[in-house]
Amino acid sequence: MKSHDTLLAKYENLIEIIYSERDSYAEEKLSLFTPAKGKEYQHELMIIGRATNGWGNKIDKNNKANRKRVIAQIKEALSDDDGLEWVIKQWGATKNGIYNTRKSAFFRLSRMLAQEIIENRETVMNKIVWSNLYKAAKLKTGKANPSDKLCDVQLEICKELLLAEFDLFKPKVVIFLTGWSWAKDFLGSLKNKIKQSSMTYVEFAGYLNETLIIVAQHPQGKPEEPHYKEIMTAIKKSQQK
Repeated sequence: MKSHDTLLAKYENLIEIIYSERDSYAEEKLSLFTPAKGKEYQHELMIIGRATNGWGNKIDKNNKANRKRVIAQIKEALSDDDGLEWVIKQWGATKNGIYNTRKSAFFRLSRMLAQEIIENRETVMNKIVWSNLYKAAKLKTGKANPSDKLCDVQLEICKELLLAEFDLFKPKVVIFLTGWSWAKDFLGSLKNKIKQSSMTYVEFAGYLNETLIIVAQHPQGKPEEPHYKEIMTAIKKSQQK
């Protein structure tokens, strides 16, 4: 696998944008998400979400003196080859203060898909890569997504980051659990390659070079079994063509 230097350089650009455009958005203390790769990843599956509700790489838009510390955090995070072990360890967690990843519709559906596409075992999340469209979000967000203005200022560099992730991780299948309304700004130029679906939960499907792209609705509040089945049907139909 090639070096993470390309990703790191783009994250440095994102950090500069966060500082230079700080008057354009209201959020002050932010977190920067980095893609999480499982320790057994073998290029089978990448799953994309919208944005995180807080993350570990902290940045204060009003304190540029911390730039070097933030870049060091990002560099360390990008070199982590065990980035999804916490999802497995916290599955079904019952201790106070520990997030139970099983409560996440996103992670439940992701695991169901990984168990079907890769291998039916409880630790299968170690074999995927997880990323998000937008890398910068408010540090403590609850259930809120980044504001429209924060999304706007980071959109172009986040598009570059996503393509760089495709190039680095080389997944055979990429599933966007975002809905087309979120993915369109990232994939709109590929609409001649990925075709609109007539299904309920799967909105677009097609190939980008050798990579199968599936765009499905976000799983929150939706019945998981039909959602899962539609995605698998779309994958199998696309692979048969």
